Amino acid sequence: MTFDEALNELEPRTIWSSEMRDLLEQLRAEYAPTIEMTEMQMKQMMSFKEVNAGFSTFMYKQGLGQVPAFSDFITTERENELMQAWLHPETIKVVE
Repeated sequence: MTFDEALNELEPRTIWSSEMRDLLEQLRAEYAPTIEMTEMQMKQMMSFKEVNAGFSTFMYKQGLGQVPAFSDFITTERENELMQAWLHPETIKVVE
């Protein structure tokens, strides 16, 4: 279940306060941040995932330039985002 699904499920059944929503939003930002990538980036990453290539293989090939859409993911911060997106593709937001 995603944080959005949990919020949608709880809201109609709970005496809701803005503090509760804020708390869940903070948890989402910490543990399931939205990862922005292009459609091509998402497709390339998911194709590796679909063939069970493994994240380390994906990162190795990305480092060699064999996954061309990911040149902007070289920094440690962006690599952490990639890891998050690999584990939880539902956090991906496709951007231009």
